Amino acid sequence: MNSAPVFSFLAIFILIAISATNLYRAKTQSITCDEAYSYELWISQPLSRMYVAYDASNHVLQTLLSKISGAAFGVSEFTLRLPTLLAGFLYFIAVYRLSSLVFGKGGIFLLSVSVLSLNPLLLDLLSAARGYGLALAFCAWALFFMVKGPPQSPYQMLRLAILLALSVSSNVTFLFIDAGLAALFVGTLLTDSRAAFRSLTYFIIPGIVLTLIIIGGPMRNTHSGDFYFGLPSLARSSKSLVYISLVHRLNLPGIGHYYAPLERLVDFISAWFVPVTLCLSGIVWLAIKKAFLIQPQDRFLFFSAGALLFSIGASYVAHHGNRLVVSNLENRPSLDCLFPAHLPRSREKASATMAHADLSSGMLALVCIRAQCESVHRMVFRCRHQTDRDAASKPAPGRTR
Repeated sequence: MNSAPVFSFLAIFILIAISATNLYRAKTQSITCDEAYSYELWISQPLSRMYVAYDASNHVLQTLLSKISGAAFGVSEFTLRLPTLLAGFLYFIAVYRLSSLVFGKGGIFLLSVSVLSLNPLLLDLLSAARGYGLALAFCAWALFFMVKGPPQSPYQMLRLAILLALSVSSNVTFLFIDAGLAALFVGTLLTDSRAAFRSLTYFIIPGIVLTLIIIGGPMRNTHSGDFYFGLPSLARSSKSLVYISLVHRLNLPGIGHYYAPLERLVDFISAWFVPVTLCLSGIVWLAIKKAFLIQPQDRFLFFSAGALLFSIGASYVAHHGNRLVVSNLENRPSLDCLFPAHLPRSREKASATMAHADLSSGMLALVCIRAQCESVHRMVFRCRHQTDRDAASKPAPGRTR
């Protein structure tokens, strides 16, 4: 019996359910510290302020879109988050198309959709007025078009340039992952002199120009001290990512008895996560020759593993070379993409594994959707546009960052 329609239905159901919960959270949750800080410092200020000062809280494209949304529909929690919500819809569509392109419509496809969409950290950032969701959506679409096949026209190259430029402009921490994808993409074209010239004309130059148009002015006064948020080592960054993905806000009934073993599991995974991921990525990337980048599966492995290696290496060099405290969020897309890429491709030989994978995907969906309906456990600011009486009845919040 052909089970592809069932897997496709389950994947669409998961993505629609997550989109609905993101919409609910964006509408009902109070403004968080990060959102309030960015609003007070950038969104509520004249546009000219962006060109005389810079701070890591200014996710430039997100700031511009939030200003437009607030001006058009009035300032509220929901209108400030509207660009991120739209980005979430775009990202989920990219996840569905990328997973089906690489894995077909079987069990691995469903698992891939779940892995790429159900991480609690990811869902937090797809319902908040920050630039991570926008950057991830544009990056995911760029990866999809790269995996789909070599560009057949200048328009396709220009489309990739625009997507990567918008990704970096949404959040500058995506610079490393986007630069890695761009370098790998250009590298696949260098054997053909005509294609190499077209990549320079329709990909490299337009991408750099568009990026500079959007963020060049705001970042012209940037200093290393402006990038103040993050973790001081790759090991601690890895532990943070694993902890937030597996344990953070996991407060289901009865789970307290197992919290200590879960923390030990997180410590174990964190200790091996980076070295194992790097080794797997290196092996995969070296094993794939450029001449064999015909099938989507091979192109997916080549771009995701290569971009992951590039991103981690560039983050390490930037951190230790310039004393930047680099956020761990820029590795998010490749870390998500790489996990399902190493699963077995033969569905016929792995039916039992796929049955467990489908069950796990369903359980993971229920747990994550349940968690997303709860309030975010963070300090919150009241929205600036409250009544004068409410504002006067409470002390003004101080700066938190």
